[in-house]
Amino acid sequence: MANLDARAERSLQALMRAGLELLNQNKEASMSDIALRAKVGRATLYRHFETREQLIRAIARHCLDRIDKACQPIEAEAESAIDALRLLFRYIMPLTAELQFLMRLDAVAEQDPELLAMHSKQQQDLRNLVQLAKLEQTVDAQLPTEWIINLIEGVLYAAWLTMHEQSLAADEAAELAFRAMTRGIGCSN
Repeated sequence: MANLDARAERSLQALMRAGLELLNQNKEASMSDIALRAKVGRATLYRHFETREQLIRAIARHCLDRIDKACQPIEAEAESAIDALRLLFRYIMPLTAELQFLMRLDAVAEQDPELLAMHSKQQQDLRNLVQLAKLEQTVDAQLPTEWIINLIEGVLYAAWLTMHEQSLAADEAAELAFRAMTRGIGCSN
């Protein structure tokens, strides 16, 4: 039985990876394409996910969970709010596939209360971090918090594009993103 469970888990992980990859390339990728890429049969795919929407939601949950786990060390390691923002760029930059997937699927999150709650918590954590940076006076308090959050997301997007177009390493992209963001919001770091 344990061998069967391990095989089922490997199939599930292969389906999640294949789904993430293919849906990032083509949001209309079919279940058959995903099963083929995962090297599992369609029956195995449908045993795990009855519908394409279930697969998409499972991948979205996986992506949000990976982001949460990547960001866990920030609070313990950061010396200030602006340093926490630097670490945020550093820790999430390697998750380009996950972030790309989430950026394309806003409508899915709105239909799933669990995904919406996870995303809302991440957004609130970022909002709190920006507010803390304003209190520490490392970020221009005159700038609206939502402006700064949108700027962070835009700079992340620019970094991901540059990583793919110019084969830039994640740590280099994180540094460039942080530098561009801090200069844009009047940081004193």
